[in-house]
Amino acid sequence: MRGMIFLYYIIINKLITKPLYKQLADSLEQAIVKQVVAHNELLPSQAELCHTFDISQVVSMTISNSQQRGLIRRVSGKGLCLIRSKKSSLD
Repeated sequence: MRGMIFLYYIIINKLITKPLYKQLADSLEQAIVKQVVAHNELLPSQAELCHTFDISQVVSMTISNSQQRGLIRRVSGKGLCLIRSKKSSLD
């Protein structure tokens, strides 16, 4: 299934106080920084992320934020795609 290796690197812990959207965004960014995902590699779809982690609203916020930051883009008919590697530290 597309994105399974990438999903392995996403860590969500609903028992800690850190907001879920921040956990997802940080996991996504760490996977990019550590080059777990390659330039133009398709990422898990929004539906896959929502289903896997049971956090639909959080996924929408994270995807929107990552698009605004220039990390990912939507590819019509394909899903989400990494558009650049980020080598700087996390905010």
